[in-house]
Amino acid sequence: MPKKSSKAALKKKQKKQKAKAKQQQQQNKGKNQNGKNTKNGTKNDPKSLAGDNDVLKMIDNPDDHLKEFVRDINIHNFSLAPIGGGAPLIRSSDIKLTHGHRYGLIGYNGAGKTTLLKDLASGRHKEIPKYLRVLHVHQEQEPSDKTVMETVLAADREREILLAEQKRLSTEMGKDDLNEDLSIKYTMRLQEVQDRLKFIEAETAESRASAVLQGLCFTDRMKNMKTSDLSGGWRMRVSLACALFVAPDLLLLDEPTNHLDIETIEGLIGAINRYKGGLMVVSHDQHFLKAIAKEYWALSKKSGTIKSFQDLPSAKEFAIK
Repeated sequence: MPKKSSKAALKKKQKKQKAKAKQQQQQNKGKNQNGKNTKNGTKNDPKSLAGDNDVLKMIDNPDDHLKEFVRDINIHNFSLAPIGGGAPLIRSSDIKLTHGHRYGLIGYNGAGKTTLLKDLASGRHKEIPKYLRVLHVHQEQEPSDKTVMETVLAADREREILLAEQKRLSTEMGKDDLNEDLSIKYTMRLQEVQDRLKFIEAETAESRASAVLQGLCFTDRMKNMKTSDLSGGWRMRVSLACALFVAPDLLLLDEPTNHLDIETIEGLIGAINRYKGGLMVVSHDQHFLKAIAKEYWALSKKSGTIKSFQDLPSAKEFAIK
């Protein structure tokens, strides 16, 4: 009987704390509405979703707020020099990437294709908002003792951080000596974390990761293998799986079909076509390019310019000039 009584008392206490926390949230929300407009203030700043620390700053209405994000990228008068220095690879060109569009990047060796991808992912361009997730996949996953499934799940850093905070808050709230003010604060924060986890569909993470891996020909046994036990080709597939699982705003792929067999290439095509973000890909596999790209960017090594084409033959012809 004492145990039941103790549990009932704890449940009653937590219910009371949650009610107080909700009341406090309503009061804070009222203050924001009566003061500075939250859409233009820091509370609902889209940058609150970027970075390891900022990712923990919750927003009130993520569904509505995400509609306000500018996901298109426009860079005017763009120039690019080789990483080691020298004459510009690209001179005074305009870069326009529309969110959700698929671009194939065409150019002969040395034209600057890989350098361009690295530059777009570098974070140095003010025209690319910090809240946009830009991911460049160009090498295989580093070997580790983590399983393939664990590695893919860990790629979603926001989910990992939120789950860790949820665990910490739950532990703190279970302490007997917790004062009422901290209890209310932790309860409010826990609700925010849980709301965000629900919004990013954290509960379906494992099934989504499993589906991505299956599309890249990983068997159930292989999903539970350590990445250190995989060959370089299979670790490249893990890198691709991580990228597709995270689903960034802009995905940059450099020769993703290298070391892949025909079945896996078809699986990758299917996964990319289900992906809703923007894509720029460098590949010598024409079948792969035609299956995923809706527009082609050609880099001319001689003129140092970029031009857009709707068909691959025209892009290749320009790249020669």
